[in-house]
Amino acid sequence: MSTSTLERPSTFTADIEVITPSLAATYLEANIKNRKVKEKAVQRYAADMVAGEWMLTGEAIKFSDEGSLLDGQNRLRAIVMSRTPIPMLVVRGVQSSAQYAMDSGTKRSASDQLSLSGEKHSPILAAAARGIAAWRNDQPGGTPMLSNAQTFKIIEDYPWIRTGVGPAKAHVLTYVLCAAAHNTYSAQSAVMCSSAA
Repeated sequence: MSTSTLERPSTFTADIEVITPSLAATYLEANIKNRKVKEKAVQRYAADMVAGEWMLTGEAIKFSDEGSLLDGQNRLRAIVMSRTPIPMLVVRGVQSSAQYAMDSGTKRSASDQLSLSGEKHSPILAAAARGIAAWRNDQPGGTPMLSNAQTFKIIEDYPWIRTGVGPAKAHVLTYVLCAAAHNTYSAQSAVMCSSAA
């Protein structure tokens, strides 16, 4: 069947809505059958929302043709947590069986987004950002989960880490650990730690 013969379901609607925390809570009441809530993801989303970093990307909050919530529970919970109204695309009228095909694609990682923005050695740069976040949050040796927006913010705050990023993973990790050990996330770190890396 060619795409020209496909018809839009008569019950299918798509609109941009400003979802307030109270409306998000109401929508979550329709969350009858869904995957387990990802609390760390909710926290990352909420942090982005509070910081004004959340973007309208076209990813939708989806409701079935029977009114149940099919996709978007983590984003809705983040709106409640952040206490911040957020504009989002809301799609209604999706067949319930379509839920099994949702989120089956590959997520764009921070490394992917850094590469798209023109950064070199993006996987290592993303790892360096996580390393700085771990030390900044007094979690040495930890691997904090960062949103893409948080990763970009760290690189914006500490642009010198690009100097230490190279093709070797051990190189940049030594570089970041050196700066952490001296507790000096600054431009001076680039000079001080270049020989250590």
